[in-house]
Amino acid sequence: MPILGLDIDDTSGKYLKALKQDIIEEEHDKAFAGMSLAEIDAQFPDMMSYDSFEWSVINGDREKFKAYHEKAVDKGIYTKIEPFAGLSDALWKLKRDHDFRIFVITSRFVINGQNTKVISDTGLWLDKHNVPYDDIMFTSSKVNVLADVYIDDGYHNILPLRDAGRKVITFDRTYNREIPGPRAHNWNEAYKLISEMA
Repeated sequence: MPILGLDIDDTSGKYLKALKQDIIEEEHDKAFAGMSLAEIDAQFPDMMSYDSFEWSVINGDREKFKAYHEKAVDKGIYTKIEPFAGLSDALWKLKRDHDFRIFVITSRFVINGQNTKVISDTGLWLDKHNVPYDDIMFTSSKVNVLADVYIDDGYHNILPLRDAGRKVITFDRTYNREIPGPRAHNWNEAYKLISEMA
């Protein structure tokens, strides 16, 4: 019975898109006052590095990112993230056709004091979007969780897993395009690669 190590944020669901929307709502009458939708959108370029935060209101400041993230978690961002198209169908097919066990592996513990909400909202989101899973682990060291194949968007997860000899599919995002190896641009491609690699 093969095991898939499944990441959530920006692999299963569109975290950065949800955070962007939350920041726009938070700053609409301050940082973006008087701007058109196009001008506001221009303040949020695609990330070219996983932790560079080129967005104008963050401007590369990790502490500002954490502050916006903390507010977003308090307001339930983890229940509002849009899943990537085909996610649920692909995962159910992996279970049905290839007898996969699915381990959700995520490092969502960013701010002390929010962990209970993070756990609860993560479970609500998985259920709401019919995402099958057999276990869930909250860890920043994914290499400690054994799986037959992993899918992730973050180089800080992908590279250590590959260094440890694990099979990893990169879920395509603008900030990870220099990572070589197997890459999925959507969940149809992910299904094929996961079933072949395992």
